[in-house]
Amino acid sequence: YKNLSALGGFIDLDLSGSAITDVTMEALASNCATSLSNLKVNFCSQVSNQGLGYLVSKCGRQFSSLELWGCAQISDLLLDGHDRINDGAFVVEGALSY
Repeated sequence: YKNLSALGGFIDLDLSGSAITDVTMEALASNCATSLSNLKVNFCSQVSNQGLGYLVSKCGRQFSSLELWGCAQISDLLLDGHDRINDGAFVVEGALSY
């Protein structure tokens, strides 16, 4: 993930089915916070509510879509405490565990 910010970062990123972790979310937040618009983490079992929540809180308003189908470990706790969740411009697609 080094030098991504120098390149402007990712805009649309599909990490579905990969072995990403919360460390990956931290790297994305550090390098792509001003560019990331859409992220797919479908079937990524090693990322947590905390990792995704951190990314959501650090990314700018251009971050508008998070897709997380098949992530049974992600719950409605991801939504707690984030002003982005209710602003109408941010969409979370996928089944959340309650």
